[in-house]
Amino acid sequence: MTTFAKNLSSLSTRADRESSGALPSIEYDLIRAHVFASLVTLVISVLFGITVATKFSFPEFLASHAWLTWGRLRYNHTQGIFFGWLGNAFLAFFYYVVPRLANRPVLSRRLGWFLFCIWNFAVVLPGWVLVAAGFSQPLEWAEFPLVVDAFVVLAFVLMVFEFVLPFLRARLSELYVSGWYIIGGTSEGAPSWAGIVADLNQYAGAPLGFLNPALYALGSRGLFPDFGHDVTVGNNSFAGVPGCNATVGWDLSTGWGTPEFNLLPNRWWAFNAR
Repeated sequence: MTTFAKNLSSLSTRADRESSGALPSIEYDLIRAHVFASLVTLVISVLFGITVATKFSFPEFLASHAWLTWGRLRYNHTQGIFFGWLGNAFLAFFYYVVPRLANRPVLSRRLGWFLFCIWNFAVVLPGWVLVAAGFSQPLEWAEFPLVVDAFVVLAFVLMVFEFVLPFLRARLSELYVSGWYIIGGTSEGAPSWAGIVADLNQYAGAPLGFLNPALYALGSRGLFPDFGHDVTVGNNSFAGVPGCNATVGWDLSTGWGTPEFNLLPNRWWAFNAR
């Protein structure tokens, strides 16, 4: 049987299983909990934002206490939107999408409830309280103090076990291509690179502008290994569909490779100083 026929047979078997209702269990209780938490934190964050906006026109409004000052309220507004609303909404989304894409349930219901408690009662709520008390970081969209960041990292580690392991346990022929967007790919690479560029702008003290021409110029001159790692092994083939092989230098599957952030700024400024 050809690879195409095997893939077609696997997809047909999966379609029959789905049409008969034999789907992996979906943790609807966790979905409802995260949706409820996202709506509650959204309302609270909007109230923070309305108060901040009001202070532009009425600076003395609610100005009798330090925890009601503009800066602390604004920090709590942005962090509530990011961690409270969007964070909980994404987790609810993952609990529904991962079992459908991986054809496997998430790792553990108990782990899911532990993750829910960590995210809301060790990140969002303590973060708000600590910021109101004057403990924060002067970083855009990362104003929660470091002690809260430690629990954010813990939550991300738990998410890997909860949502990525089902994909690793699934057979390759059963996976949808869109499952890649849960565990990596564009949806992770694009915001990661955006964060790196934002840090470069902050480090430089001014916007660096469109980076691609200089990056491609550095690569074409063979200078990419000075600030990155050239990926030369592997390809992006999937489920019997041929892709492109990684080669030395630029290629369709890996581009120039993986930049090393701590080396990129100096190489960038050295190039532009010429």
